[in-house]
Amino acid sequence: MMAKQPAFFHLRRKIFDVHDSQPTELSTAAMTGIQAIYRIEEEIRGLPPAERLAARRTRTRPLVRALRQQLMRHGKGLSRHADIAKAFAMAPSDGARPTASCTMASSSPTT
Repeated sequence: MMAKQPAFFHLRRKIFDVHDSQPTELSTAAMTGIQAIYRIEEEIRGLPPAERLAARRTRTRPLVRALRQQLMRHGKGLSRHADIAKAFAMAPSDGARPTASCTMASSSPTT
């Protein structure tokens, strides 16, 4: 699962960059989905590992799957040269989760 974590972080960063320079309804929806996932990570930070895992399975995983489906559905209609399509290509596979050390407390990424 560790290999999937950086992909999620990079997806978040790329979508933020695209949204920052060319905001669209699609990039806004993607940012909203990513923010919801990171809010859950903020809520569960510091809990025992078993509780974090349970929260990720019940709360985060469905959001990641829905976000991935959204990106795949909308990404098919985009030019492969479009910046947002390139960002969507970075979407992690189902079950991926953001790293616990990364937060989305502010509107801008920290890296």
